[in-house]
Amino acid sequence: MLRVSGYVSDFQYSTLFVYFCRIPSCLIFVRANEKAFCKLMETDCYKLLGVNPKADEKAIRKAWRIKTKQVHPDVNHSADAEKKFRELSEALEILLNGAQRIKHDHKFGYSGLAKNKYSNVKQSFSDFQREKAKVTVKEWSNDYNVAMAMREGQQRKYIHRHKRNVRIILLGIGLMFATSVVLWIIFS
Repeated sequence: MLRVSGYVSDFQYSTLFVYFCRIPSCLIFVRANEKAFCKLMETDCYKLLGVNPKADEKAIRKAWRIKTKQVHPDVNHSADAEKKFRELSEALEILLNGAQRIKHDHKFGYSGLAKNKYSNVKQSFSDFQREKAKVTVKEWSNDYNVAMAMREGQQRKYIHRHKRNVRIILLGIGLMFATSVVLWIIFS
């Protein structure tokens, strides 16, 4: 996963992408390969990093540091060390990005687990809470109905006033026309 000035590339359109972000006087281009991302999405990032799916950001970063110390290309001189290091870094990016983590969790079946104490978990309500909620909803709907009735009354008043003003204007125009016809007849 690549991060460019806060924007995360999604790798949706073709095998080679060009992403850019604006910086005051230049453009930065980042190229990324879709196949590597898709291949990584086939592996479970939690298992790759060795963390619990409920782990918070701090635990994920700690596990990433421990794993990358073992497979860093400067320390580990094996042929696939760079590839493993890149996979670990991309797994970290996925798990730290909220939207990508949700996609990952849905794909691997972790979506039902709570991530932290603030997550939105289904809650059971007592009978008192249910009754209070019903009363509150009923009060709100009554208030809404009263407000709509007032609004309709105001609209009716406005329409009635408008029609009266139109009648007065038409009557004035008619009187002016009749007066002009009478004066024309008298003085012609």
